Amino acid sequence: MRFLVPLIALSVATPALAQTAPPPVIGDPNLGNRISGMAEAMTRAIAGIHTGELRAAVEGRTATARERQRTVGDEIGGPAAVREIQRKVAASGPVIQQATDQLSRSVPAILKAVGDLSAEIDRATANLPNPNYPVR
Repeated sequence: MRFLVPLIALSVATPALAQTAPPPVIGDPNLGNRISGMAEAMTRAIAGIHTGELRAAVEGRTATARERQRTVGDEIGGPAAVREIQRKVAASGPVIQQATDQLSRSVPAILKAVGDLSAEIDRATANLPNPNYPVR
């Protein structure tokens, strides 16, 4: 059993270091759009979180009906502020897509550098004495 874990680790790590193409997720041409869509959904979800009851609890009192309806969107300036944030998040889509494209192009060089570093470490440590030898 104790030999199974290192064997699995080696079988998983070796192909990852040997590959030269970017992983499929990074190489996905729609990754930037997907990330942008997730950010827009998160913005809407966060803006809708109710905060009034929390504020009343911190102040040590019971929240009023109006306070129970108060959201993060209200705290940051109302619907206009939420729309402005959503507009900025939506506008960031092309920038995110450009960044993911650049990352995708750089992955092969990064993987090669990691492989070269691994080989250098192996060469540097090949002749180090074993602290467990001789066993007494």
